[in-house]
Amino acid sequence: MESGLGSHSLFSSYTSQAVASLRDLPSFFMDLGPGLRFSLTGLLMVAIFTFLLWTGRATLPMRLSLSPAQNIAEQPTDGGPWDLAVFVPVMIGLVPLLHLIEGLTTVVPFVLWRPGLIPIGPSAWFVAMSSVVDALFLAAFVLVAMGKERKEVFPRCLRLPKAQYLGLAVLLPAAVFQVWPTLSYLRDRIAWAHMDWGLSYPPQLHDYFGLPQPNAVMYLLAAFAEEIAWRGYLQPRFIRRYGLWRGVFLVGFVWAAFHFSTDFRFNMSDDQVFIQMAYRFSWIVSFSYFLPWLTIRSGSILPCTIAHGVYNMFVLAELPSRTPSWILVPLLALLSYVVFRFWPPVGPCEGAYPDSPDVTQAAASG
Repeated sequence: MESGLGSHSLFSSYTSQAVASLRDLPSFFMDLGPGLRFSLTGLLMVAIFTFLLWTGRATLPMRLSLSPAQNIAEQPTDGGPWDLAVFVPVMIGLVPLLHLIEGLTTVVPFVLWRPGLIPIGPSAWFVAMSSVVDALFLAAFVLVAMGKERKEVFPRCLRLPKAQYLGLAVLLPAAVFQVWPTLSYLRDRIAWAHMDWGLSYPPQLHDYFGLPQPNAVMYLLAAFAEEIAWRGYLQPRFIRRYGLWRGVFLVGFVWAAFHFSTDFRFNMSDDQVFIQMAYRFSWIVSFSYFLPWLTIRSGSILPCTIAHGVYNMFVLAELPSRTPSWILVPLLALLSYVVFRFWPPVGPCEGAYPDSPDVTQAAASG
């Protein structure tokens, strides 16, 4: 009798402990930290999608209706979906390893710096050489990830466009970063004229406007390495498969995920993670429509490389007046809307998009 009561008591004890553990599971999960929580959530989503892929309920890069302008099942125009299925996760997943290799190699130029032999200071030299090494490793990484397609893509990336597109690539992104300083200057000038006329000096232009340092031109190298992947290789294939609008959006989605390895820190909260993700996706997708417009209109990735590099120069520069993100994203979206609305990319996608269907058909289908 005691043995039966003891077994029942032991069973009840284990049951109560299991119930208590289940009740504590949400708090335990929340105590793991945002990094681990988001990682486990991502692994769960990957596992679910892998199961759907294995059972034939999903495809890579993802299941979307194809563009009527191009039936991929009947007329494959690239290496097939599995080439994209390998390229996209490789570009996203191996970036931290690439940054580790870059970090180890950029120490070498810093150690080799000698006063008198190098015309710039050690800090500027280190930044310049880091940019060069970063671009070289990223370009090599991209070319390896493309596989056999690199023999087709890379020569196209070196085609020279018309000078007008090179000018637009510099002027339009730079103009976006002058909107906020202009508004700030006009606001302060009006306030000074209304309240402080004759009592103080008026606002000075150099307190609002500025340009990046000359050594910031090194950012063009990393931009070129990225654009080989995004606008040179991935974008024409996505446009052919899904149409112009969806193809460009998906490239922006992948491009945003490419930056995740440097976007987050261990001490960020859940709210900060979501805000950073929303900001990254919003500005990259907005900018992702202007860069394809330059590429399609010019038939070369060099204009979008310059626009990408100019954007990075202004974002990373120490300027007197920095454009806040809440106005930068709408300005980029407005820029993309204006160029697509009034000067739409039409005609065959020559240069950067050889053998592609007419972009007008792709836009109509997208």
